[in-house]
Amino acid sequence: MDLDAVTGELYGVPPSDFVTERDERAAQARRAGERQLADAIKRLRRPSAGAWLANLLVRERYEQVSELLAVGAELRQAQAHLANEDLRRLSKERRRVVASLAGDALELARDRGQTVSSAAARELETTLEAAMLDAGAAGELQAGRLSVALGYTGLGWAGSDVPFPPEASGTPVGSTRPDGSRLTGHANAGRANAGRAEHERLLAARAALKTAGTAVAEAGRDLEEHRGRAHEARRERDHQHQQVADLEERMAAARAGEQRAESQLRQAEKQLAEAERRARSAQDKLDKARAGLDLEGTTK
Repeated sequence: MDLDAVTGELYGVPPSDFVTERDERAAQARRAGERQLADAIKRLRRPSAGAWLANLLVRERYEQVSELLAVGAELRQAQAHLANEDLRRLSKERRRVVASLAGDALELARDRGQTVSSAAARELETTLEAAMLDAGAAGELQAGRLSVALGYTGLGWAGSDVPFPPEASGTPVGSTRPDGSRLTGHANAGRANAGRAEHERLLAARAALKTAGTAVAEAGRDLEEHRGRAHEARRERDHQHQQVADLEERMAAARAGEQRAESQLRQAEKQLAEAERRARSAQDKLDKARAGLDLEGTTK
């Protein structure tokens, strides 16, 4: 059994079946004597509904996902070169491919008898957007092994199809200032350089935000894992409490039965003693009667 192969298979399983399938694979590995592999499988986290939809798309609509990632690569290239016309065109294309893939995912889920909530659909769209806007997120999506939805918090992209305001990208040579005077090529170059410097700072900020987001996601996964364990522990505790209560109830009933049996035994022993006394008395009388008969016979 290979961890990579098992992981690939498990992250194609619907979330509702994931834990059962994962635990069965871990048990198989443990029975085969592969304890480390079993522990590694057991640590795999159940995917959220949105993450599972993204994994499903990678498996069933790989070409369309590749198209989405290709548009994303062009979009990031246009962003790096501050090409606003290309950004506007590619932003429209981004919305189209995201909507198309989201629709495909819902259809694929329905074919498998899975109901998709609006929250899961939003998670999927957020994941697809993140994969287009960030190369690292694109790689994670393409692997098809997401356990949580991806997110993108890059500055300038929230609520806007253009990453930077027009002023930051440099004004074309020959344009005019607000007062109507002409800009020189040197002035324009200075504005462009300033825009590129700002772009570099924003890229660094995005990287820091991504690192923080990854840490938050990891903490969230740990929190959910511990919540699940606490829930199972509470269920087990309640089950044991109920068993103790049942045992105590049966013990109380047994003690009451023991007391009744003890009372009946005492009563029976008392009645036995009385019967024995009466038997001895009757025997004494019988013996005396026989003795009297014997004596009378001897006299005659």
